[in-house]
Amino acid sequence: MFKKLIFTIIISLLIPSVSIAGSIEKLKEGYGYVVIAIDENSPAHEKNLFNSPLILMFQGLRIMKYDSNTKTIPDVSLLFRSPNEVTLFQIVDKSNGKRYWIGQMRENDAAIAMFHYRFLWGTCFNSGTKYFHVKQGEFNLIGKLDTSYSFREMQKAADEGKLPQSVSRYSNISVLYDTELKGFTTVEQSPEIKNEVDAFLSEYLKKPIITVAPTVETIGFNIGKTKKGETSCFSYHKE
Repeated sequence: MFKKLIFTIIISLLIPSVSIAGSIEKLKEGYGYVVIAIDENSPAHEKNLFNSPLILMFQGLRIMKYDSNTKTIPDVSLLFRSPNEVTLFQIVDKSNGKRYWIGQMRENDAAIAMFHYRFLWGTCFNSGTKYFHVKQGEFNLIGKLDTSYSFREMQKAADEGKLPQSVSRYSNISVLYDTELKGFTTVEQSPEIKNEVDAFLSEYLKKPIITVAPTVETIGFNIGKTKKGETSCFSYHKE
C-alpha cells in the first residue's frame, strides 16, 4: 500500500495529464481555463487509495496544442507537465452530482487528442476530433463529452484482439489508432450547457463567471513516432 501511494504521488506531480479531483488552480499569466462538462452517461471514477477518486491518468482526456501547418500535436513531453497541454481536474457539483473537467493551458490552438483508461487502453482521435482556440484569461467552455463511446470502442477492440485484455497498471497504454471523437456536444448544438456551467462556476467560485464558447471545428491530425521509431498518437520525435 505504501509503495502504491508513493508511486501515485510521484506520478501525479510529473505526468502531464494527471491531476486529482480538487479545486480550480489560480490562473497563470498568459493562460486560459478549459472547461468540459462530463455527460451523465459517462462512467464514474473508480475508487482507490483510501476510497479517493483515482487520478485522471487512469481515466481522462489529453487536450493538447495543435499545429495547423503540420497537422500534428508537436513537442509533447513524455514525463513533465507541459504548457502545451491541459492538466485537468474533475470537479463535482455536490447539489446534483454533475461533473466537470477544468484545467488551464497557455493561449494556443488546441485539440482533444486522446482518451485513456488507466495504464491499459487509449484511443487516439487522429481521424477526427475537435479543434478550438484557448483564449488567455477566459473560461473557455468547449462543450460536453459522453466518454461511454470511447469505453465501448476500446472494449470492442480488446474483444477482437486489437488491444490486450490484460496489461499491468504500471505499463504503457496500448493505443487504438485511427479513431474519431464520438459523444461530443458543442455549446452551439446545446446552448443550455453554457447556462448550466456559468451557474455552477459562479456558485463554486462565489463570484459571477461568464464562460466564452470558442468556435469548435472538426479536424484530423497526423500521428507521430517515438525516438525508438514506434507509432505514437503524438509527434514526439522530429527527424
